Parts: sequence; C-alpha cells; structure tokens
Amino acid sequence: MRSAHILKPVYCFLAVCFFGYFFAPLANAGPAADKSCLWEIKAGPGRVYLLGSVHLLKEKTYPLKNSIEKAYRDSNTVVFETDLDKLNDPAFQLSLAASAMYLDGSRLKDKLPEKSYLRVKKRMAAYGLPFENFELYKPWFCAMAMSVAELRRQGLDPAFGVDRYFFERARQDRKKLDFFETGAFQLDLFRAMGALNQVRFLEQTLEDIAVMEKMFPELLKAWKSGNTETLDRIINKSFKDFPKIYERFITQRNNNWLPRIEKWINSSQRVMIIVGTGHLVGAKGLVSRLTQKGYDVRQQ
Repeated sequence: MRSAHILKPVYCFLAVCFFGYFFAPLANAGPAADKSCLWEIKAGPGRVYLLGSVHLLKEKTYPLKNSIEKAYRDSNTVVFETDLDKLNDPAFQLSLAASAMYLDGSRLKDKLPEKSYLRVKKRMAAYGLPFENFELYKPWFCAMAMSVAELRRQGLDPAFGVDRYFFERARQDRKKLDFFETGAFQLDLFRAMGALNQVRFLEQTLEDIAVMEKMFPELLKAWKSGNTETLDRIINKSFKDFPKIYERFITQRNNNWLPRIEKWINSSQRVMIIVGTGHLVGAKGLVSRLTQKGYDVRQQ
C-alpha cells in the first residue's frame, strides 16, 4: 500500500488522542506541586495506583521518581489504555491505513482551504517527509504525522514514553497485564470525526507545532512536578472550542473505565493503572471523579 512506511511512526499515538492539543500556551503556570502525576487509592487490603503518562520522552528522563518506581514494584497487575504490542499487528496496520486514507478518489487538497494546504505542504517539506505520500490521507492522520515528526525532531521518542517503559518492564517481570480498550476501539474514535472537525484539528495542530519546541519542556516540567493545576489549564484551554471532542475522547472513556477501576479498588489486588495524564486531571478527570465518590485518593 502506498505510503505504508509512514504508519509505524504514528500508530503508537492513537492512544494519545488528539496529541497536538496538549501544546496550547501555558500562561501563568503558577508554583509546582513538587510531587508527581501518581495517585494512590487505599481501600482495605488492596491498593490502586493511577499514573499519568507522557507518551514521548527522552531517555534521560529516567529514572522516574522513587514514589513511581515503588508503586510499580508494589503492583501485581499493570493496566494500560490498550495493548501496545497489538498495534503492531499487520491486521491493525491495514485497518489504520484504510481508516486514514481516502478510498473514494478524494485528495487532501480537495478537503483543505488553500492556505492550510500550502502550510501543510511546507511543514512536511521541513521534516523531509515526501508530501506526495500524504495526498491520499485524511487531515487527522496528517496532523498526527506532523506532530510526531516535530517531537522526533526535538529528540523525543515513543520508546521512552511512560506507558512503553512500564509495558516492557511488566512483561519482563511477568506481571499481569490488562487493558481498557482495543486498538480498534481507539481507531473508531478517529473514524467518527466529522470532516469539519478533522480540518480544524489539522489547522490547530499547525498552530501548536509552531510553539511545541518552547511548550513541551514547560508541559514536561508540570508533569514531572505533579502540577495538576497547570496540566488542567493546558487541556481545558486546548479543548475549549471542541467540547464534543473532549466529551468523546476524555469524558466518555473515563466513564467506561470507572466501573473497572472501582472493582479493583474494592478488591484485594494491587494494581497500577497507566493512562494519558489528560484522563486524570480536571473536574471530569478520574482523580476528581473517584474523590467525589468518597475514595481516599492521594497524590504522591
């Protein structure tokens, strides 16, 4: 299939869900909490840990804080958004390609305003990506590809993402692995994006890319120190004009996950749950939702 070689740099980021939106200007970040994006929930003999993930990092980010490593060692089961290995399956890759490409003869140029189309073309050239390979791909896929290319340019790598780091360790340590969603489910989230939202997503990504080099270090600093106020502000600002997308990609998925999390909390198991940080912070985040339900949720 034409352009199949561009799929591998992108598949890892389906679980990130609208990756580019996390780079809105921070403005007045405020003091850091000097903790981490790890929460512990105690209920009876069991323990549940919630860890917010950043999906691309540098090798020098490790080792992580002792509290995170201790939580991992204490856990018998590690839960992820999806099975990262299954995203490599040829069947999933073909499904991704079929979802990302126009199959009716349309081209990217037909779907974008001329100004945006030219900006995409220029940006692809700057990354050394052959633009002609993307002409048959939909705006959401092109947006993801550009985001990945920019972050790779900054030296960030999904191989050092928090989820991948613990996924590999958990397999080696023979811990039990569990997953909230299939890759097909996550892909359906993108399939359901309307044409207008896809264009807006791509145009927003173009704006975000222009400030990523400055903003990602600030985002990472907030994540490292557990500054949930700043992280919440980033995400809420990013989704302000896209409430339906926030509902579908964050709130509804949190709703789906909550019953399983509560079941673990009320068991005797020791479970570490690793999901995108955007799912944990904010009024509709999992930490707030569990606190409202009366659970003792403590940031570490």
